[in-house]
Amino acid sequence: MKWMTNLWKGEMPLWKAFWVYGVLMSVLLYVAGLLAAGAMLVLMVFFIFSPSVPFNVTVVFTVILLPGIAYQVLSSVGIWRSSENYSGSRVNSMMARAVVLAYVACTVLGLYTYVHIASLSGYR
Repeated sequence: MKWMTNLWKGEMPLWKAFWVYGVLMSVLLYVAGLLAAGAMLVLMVFFIFSPSVPFNVTVVFTVILLPGIAYQVLSSVGIWRSSENYSGSRVNSMMARAVVLAYVACTVLGLYTYVHIASLSGYR
């Protein structure tokens, strides 16, 4: 897992940290999360007619989210640090940091929304 160490330390070229680990891997993880959530919804529909749901839906969705959140932290820190070490145009470095800030803001807003909806739901 040397790539994780290199990414975390910012020892990776900015283009690779941003496009490969910030964009491509994030999209792949997002699709995997959607598939897992879809499977969860199918299970919910299947068990909705049973007297009790045999699992805690909020806990299961949280478990699905945790690897993605951990990866977002890794990629965001890696892109930020790679932008510090970037020797090219300062504009590219600043734009990469702006995208990281927007990405983190969207993640925080999404987590807030998730927690709020989970607290209102009857699936605890």
